[in-house]
Amino acid sequence: MQPYSVPQRGFTLLEMLVVMAIAGMLLALIVPRFGSAFAGAQFQQQVHALNTSLNQARNRASATGKIVRLQLSDSDRSLIDNTGVPVFSWPEDCELVFADAEHQPLDDGFILFIPGAGSNGAALQLIQQRDSQPRRTEFRINWLTGGVSYAAL
Repeated sequence: MQPYSVPQRGFTLLEMLVVMAIAGMLLALIVPRFGSAFAGAQFQQQVHALNTSLNQARNRASATGKIVRLQLSDSDRSLIDNTGVPVFSWPEDCELVFADAEHQPLDDGFILFIPGAGSNGAALQLIQQRDSQPRRTEFRINWLTGGVSYAAL
């Protein structure tokens, strides 16, 4: 007769090490994707904030009956109006530049919103340099209506 023995429950150290190694490899593959998704979400938040700021400036021109001029201030990384008040600020990993019709950055520029609709037809690019592949969104201000539109480049 065999003596009665209690069946052993649990995992061996080797089984636990194998599971931990597999989990570590999976995390190493998944975590970088979340980091880039988070950076993309932050950039989209900046895109929406800039779009809102441009539309508010357009609306202010119509409401006050005065021209609203926006220009870049590199010293404090903001887009300021003709009274010197910042209407939009961008983070360190982004850059805001004026662009020409061929999507090439310009050294300088400004945006005019004219009362009763209309503008000077400027274009801005918001560029995020965080990843190896920069994210770019271009904002176009229609010269006839002053309408603001944007598209990823």
